[in-house]
Amino acid sequence: AFDGEPNLCPNGDFVQGTVSPWTTTALAGFSVASTSITYTAVGRYQNWSGKIITPGGVADQGARCPLPTRFHAGRFYLATGWLRRWAGAEPAYLRLGVGASKADSQAGGRVLTASWAFHAALWQPAATTSGVNVAANVASTSLQELLVDGVCVSETVPVALLSDPGSG
Repeated sequence: AFDGEPNLCPNGDFVQGTVSPWTTTALAGFSVASTSITYTAVGRYQNWSGKIITPGGVADQGARCPLPTRFHAGRFYLATGWLRRWAGAEPAYLRLGVGASKADSQAGGRVLTASWAFHAALWQPAATTSGVNVAANVASTSLQELLVDGVCVSETVPVALLSDPGSG
């Protein structure tokens, strides 16, 4: 997490010897069911990651992790994590939110390679809510196998950056 804030994503680094509480069950408007998520010894951090297999046929398949806390209206939350392909080369993204209220790390996803790629999604809920999830999803309808690791969700303060710090 950033600046000492706690990571709101349990087992985002997969070092607990299990993929729990990550799941491949569908969540309407958020993530389509996938074939499986398993624990594998190919990680960005500490040699472990989650391996997601999507069967193809529809977009937005992946794995999601329910976040066991309330998210407050008007505050900003940042999900960060690393994705890479295991097999296939389809676009994928990190998603944070609940149902139709969500934010993605990149519209349409980013084509995965054999190297770990950093993803980040910033989300601001309109109402205080629970039932929030973070997900690693595939944007296309093709079969994909991807790895996810180092997922962190924290409350954050957005900062506007000046293109020319001397002009402000």
